[in-house]
Amino acid sequence: MSILSTLYSGITGLATNGEAIAVIGDNIANVNTVGFKSSRVEFESLLANLGNKQVGLGARTSGINTSFTQGSLMTTTKPTDLAISGNGFFIASNGSRNYYTRNGQFKIDEEGFLSNNAGLKVQGFQTDIYGNLSAEVSNINLSNVSVVSQASNKTRVYVNLDAGAPTIAGNSNDNGTPANPADDFNTRPFNLTDPNNTSNFSTGLKVYDSQGLSHQLNVYFTRVGNAAGDNRWEWNAVVNTNEVEPAFIAGLGATQAGDLNGVNSTPAYTIVGQGTLEFDGQGRLDWASNGFNDAVTDFAPTDLLPSYSVQFVGGVDSMNNVQLDYGDPRNAVYGQAAGTGLAGTTQFRLPSTTSSLYQNGRAAGSLTDYQFEIDGSITGIFSNGETRTIGQVVLASFENPNGLVKDNGNTFVDTPSSGPPTVGAPGEADRGTIVSNTLEQSNVDLSAQFVSLIQHQRGFQANSRCITTSSDLLAELVNIVR
Repeated sequence: MSILSTLYSGITGLATNGEAIAVIGDNIANVNTVGFKSSRVEFESLLANLGNKQVGLGARTSGINTSFTQGSLMTTTKPTDLAISGNGFFIASNGSRNYYTRNGQFKIDEEGFLSNNAGLKVQGFQTDIYGNLSAEVSNINLSNVSVVSQASNKTRVYVNLDAGAPTIAGNSNDNGTPANPADDFNTRPFNLTDPNNTSNFSTGLKVYDSQGLSHQLNVYFTRVGNAAGDNRWEWNAVVNTNEVEPAFIAGLGATQAGDLNGVNSTPAYTIVGQGTLEFDGQGRLDWASNGFNDAVTDFAPTDLLPSYSVQFVGGVDSMNNVQLDYGDPRNAVYGQAAGTGLAGTTQFRLPSTTSSLYQNGRAAGSLTDYQFEIDGSITGIFSNGETRTIGQVVLASFENPNGLVKDNGNTFVDTPSSGPPTVGAPGEADRGTIVSNTLEQSNVDLSAQFVSLIQHQRGFQANSRCITTSSDLLAELVNIVR
């Protein structure tokens, strides 16, 4: 009976060591497979209880476990080659089932989807046309990604106006009272037909209409007060007359469109905003307002914040009361908190210069390039110079990764043993980060695999010898009856 037991025990040894050699062979075969995770066979003993005796019956395979240790990272020149540094798996879908993989060899397919070589589509968060990330995980598509045009609705002009600049006086009918642009335009120093000689300093920037076409907005600054305690400047924002809708110009009348001193003329520029800046004796901005103030007195809190309005040609929307930010005036009016008067436009005894220009409009743009960030977000680079997020690759993590089952294409599928995936952005919770232009190499250790191969080869040989020996003993037993 014990001889037969030895025979069958040897057979189990052959089976288990043979299975281990097969797993080792699979590991070695995938030593250069991107993202491959090596496996090992684990054995357990078999026992039979015979009364008060236990007889060993050999061994069997208790499981094949996968090692999820980090593989080495290899730099590539392809931006869609992605590696995970840390825990987690990419999610790739065939539309009906999700697969999980560490292989980040991705590409943009003919339909614009981020996918792998098997055609499985990488999952993540898509963005809308305004760059807002969706909360729903879906296929990532980079085709037809564009930036819509946006009209400017905020403008910033920060300058230093030379405290030593001379004043420029208005004409002889200036009555010294606060001027109303609707009926007292001709008393102002600034002249549309000669802007450079009726101002002390100018600066400009591009603004955009609702269709994304750019227009030059120039702001002229004219000093009108330099007596003690009188540090007033007038500002005039102008645009090219040929770019303004004629009906809009007609609505301005003589005040801003150029009927100067009773002479009907068509200047090159149209005033779209005008007002006053007032500074204290230390060069700090006290007030910034629409409208003019000729007296050395404070503005009324009902005065509007500096702004401009215009309708450009081409059937675009009107740009009404576009904010023109000159800084942080020291006086709290117009719903603004009191500022320092120094974070923006100032009046120091330095040459007039521009310190900052900004506007938030833009032209429409098409996607020209993209790059992957460590949090999985995809930054799009557009033809209009804009950059914004156009998607985000997500990762899945599992409570028990060893419960995953290997599938074709170097992928895994989840099981009840692995638990459900926890999906989210890279770098959050226990998920690793993304490294672009990089691939994770196999974590197969060749030297360790060869040592294991020798070990199991010897085990296989030893079990073969057990079977041979048992066979010889049985043969001797049969020969007894001769």
